[in-house]
Amino acid sequence: MGYRSTKIDDFRDSGFYKDGGPRYKMQLHFFVEVVSRDVIADGLHMPDNLLDVMGCFDSMEHWHDSPT
Repeated sequence: MGYRSTKIDDFRDSGFYKDGGPRYKMQLHFFVEVVSRDVIADGLHMPDNLLDVMGCFDSMEHWHDSPT
């Protein structure tokens, strides 16, 4: 349909994501761009007008640090 998807995560959860694991491979199979970044410490850094939609679902309980 012409959509591009980008997933941004710091991947600090132990055992959940590994380069060879099935959950990681699934993202690549569906052409999801995977970016490893701590957005609290390093910011989002997306070019202006790049995103049409941004979603964040059920995530606060998984954050390693509380945003201030």
